[in-house]
Amino acid sequence: MNNESIAREILRRREARHSLLAFIRYINPDYIVSDFAREVCAALERFIDDCMAGRRPVLILQAPPQHGKSDIVSRFLPAYVFGHYPDLRIAGLSYAKDLASDMNRDVQRIMMGPEYFKLFPKSSLNNKRVVYNETEAKRNSETFELVGHRGAYVGQGVGGPLTGKRVDFGIIDDPIKNSKEALSATVKESVWKWYGSTFLTRLSKNAGHIIMATRWATDDLSGRVIEHNPRAKLLSFPAVSEAGEALVPDLHPIEKLLETKQILGD
Repeated sequence: MNNESIAREILRRREARHSLLAFIRYINPDYIVSDFAREVCAALERFIDDCMAGRRPVLILQAPPQHGKSDIVSRFLPAYVFGHYPDLRIAGLSYAKDLASDMNRDVQRIMMGPEYFKLFPKSSLNNKRVVYNETEAKRNSETFELVGHRGAYVGQGVGGPLTGKRVDFGIIDDPIKNSKEALSATVKESVWKWYGSTFLTRLSKNAGHIIMATRWATDDLSGRVIEHNPRAKLLSFPAVSEAGEALVPDLHPIEKLLETKQILGD
């Protein structure tokens, strides 16, 4: 590399360490950047700052399916947070434990990659299992630990146990599977009781959490948290704006969305 190329690379790495969107693009150069991604990343950076300031933020993110919200929040965000704060404990939760395990493995893959090591070498995961303080660091589809730090990640299904696990940074990604479950009063009440009796009781004193979902019903988990928690901040993105524009046209053009809307109805 010549001096100009080296200088560009240094600037790219510097930006990627201090900007979530730049971090995503550094890890995945083919990532499709949109106004949606910019706004979500900016909100998440504010959320991180509020967490570290002890404000116990609650962010409700509403967006339609297949627009990349899980990539940003459930995959890239934990890796980015660990790069800056490797002693935090992060929980990634979804309607199914298998889905939570998939997201866990995706976070691990990011943190084991060469690009991540260039940005955050002290938080990077080793490709081999490591023994630290005479104990092998945990790494499986449910949890992994950061060697040399107190930080750890745990993935679990909504409704599953979090006993004994302190959570500093919680991510609930789609707590309800589909519209059929969203119309079930029993399912919604079960999720609400789990949220109050299990999830909230594991949060540390300064913890923040994100609830991210496609809204199927007004009285789902997101709706009830908005109603009961004055600290909840709502960030909502319709698939089609009031001006008739697609949220991320490179992923879902307006023609496709309007066809889907016609079938689904209001």
